[in-house]
Amino acid sequence: MICENCKREHDGSYGSGRFCSQKCSRGFATKSKRKEINEKVSKSLKGSGHADINKTCEFCGKEFTVWYNKRNQRFCSAKCTAKFRANNEDIKNNISKSLKKYYKNPKTRNRLRDIGRKGGFGKRGYTKGGIHYQSNLEKKCFELLEDLNIK
Repeated sequence: MICENCKREHDGSYGSGRFCSQKCSRGFATKSKRKEINEKVSKSLKGSGHADINKTCEFCGKEFTVWYNKRNQRFCSAKCTAKFRANNEDIKNNISKSLKKYYKNPKTRNRLRDIGRKGGFGKRGYTKGGIHYQSNLEKKCFELLEDLNIK
């Protein structure tokens, strides 16, 4: 038998035998209304019918528009957010306190030192042979293996 939806051959064991699976049967039933269904879903996903909101960036003063569900957004871009955080003394102090607390533990400090990271994510990139690395230690290991022709 041939499925009426996907046109593949099947054994006819599903339902009345017109379709190969539940997916095809439901897909066939909604095929003619697909455009209406897509519009309805799109409308429901766009929010709860609220209009877009015009805001002013707290850092640069530029006007920008956000969807209603993003109405608490304070900055026009990630760049302005980063600049604000870099210039805000309270945020700097909080980050400093948190890092001091984190690096008090000698185990953590040594672990980061051993893998070639100095409090961040370290270097990322590709070796000459095209192998991706995510720390200085990985880079050195992969380069050594490449120099020794070890795959």
